[in-house]
Amino acid sequence: MQSICTLDVVFGTTFGDLIALNGSDGTELWNISLANHMDSASFGIDHGPIVLDMDNDDTLDVFVVGGHGEYPAIEKNWGRAYAVSAGVGGPDWPMFRRDIVRSACAGYYGSSSIKEVNSSRENLNIWPNPGDGNFMIKSQGKAGSTYELSIYNLSGMLVYHEFLTSEEQSFYHKVHAQSLKSGLYIVKLMSEDIVQTAKVCIQ
Repeated sequence: MQSICTLDVVFGTTFGDLIALNGSDGTELWNISLANHMDSASFGIDHGPIVLDMDNDDTLDVFVVGGHGEYPAIEKNWGRAYAVSAGVGGPDWPMFRRDIVRSACAGYYGSSSIKEVNSSRENLNIWPNPGDGNFMIKSQGKAGSTYELSIYNLSGMLVYHEFLTSEEQSFYHKVHAQSLKSGLYIVKLMSEDIVQTAKVCIQ
């Protein structure tokens, strides 16, 4: 009998996240907020990244370009390319930083550095999790902030969206998403100065 191979999935979102999922069960392998690194909520990725072994070292690499575009005000357009090692370590490329996540940008003359962005996810709490789609979220932010709450399925499709405001630094909100099918989802909370993500399981 011929064996069946399952491929992991790597995709970008319009909110600037680069996400890798396990092809067998859909669990998240890693999630990097490139919008966080750019310090810009308008940084988006609207195409599929290129996944290949760029230097024949048996380690897959991910190349992705994102940015912001407007028309007809094209003078406001900008972009940035990122190269990410999809395995442990990664190749040592002269044109990129010597790190598991490396970046380069044409026309940018300041220094650039990036580390894996996991800290923001730790600040977004969800309960009950797993649950039936009705759950609470808690986050820390600035009083008087406006938040954008988005939920994505494992295909990267936006399945729930709302705008929220909070007068307090501690932010609580009840989400009513019981219409979503059972499965694993990615919850993203974004404001002017934070991007936070977490996983939620709906049963």
